[in-house]
Amino acid sequence: MLRILVVDDDPYTLKLFERLFRGKPIDLQLASTGSEARRLFREKDFNLILMDQRLPDEQGLNILQDMLKDRPGQVAILMTGYPDESNFVRVVREGLFDYLTKPFKNLEILEAAVEKGLALDRAYRETKRLRDTLNKRQETSQEPSD
Repeated sequence: MLRILVVDDDPYTLKLFERLFRGKPIDLQLASTGSEARRLFREKDFNLILMDQRLPDEQGLNILQDMLKDRPGQVAILMTGYPDESNFVRVVREGLFDYLTKPFKNLEILEAAVEKGLALDRAYRETKRLRDTLNKRQETSQEPSD
């Protein structure tokens, strides 16, 4: 089952994501603070993280930077109600997958960003699985035989 973390202090945005994923095979985890997000991130492996930039206790980009240090392949999208072109460039440089502006006027764009993020996560996980399989085969073939 896919697991998505949505972090936003706006109850409307959290409700929007609950409705968006209702009835889908997704374990949706919601957080309204940076500290909650960090706790959930330590406890679980997420296929996708959607993070608000402005939270009551921390900046979302700072949280995501720390998360990406712990899990470099983590797919994450930064959301903001205060769009800034320089932030977009910074987000991409930090290794985030996408940058979305709120309010979401077109849910199809939001859904497409989520689907693309999940597709990227599947590709990362498959690449890791193949790499691990290859490494195991190489280790096995290099073991001395008796």
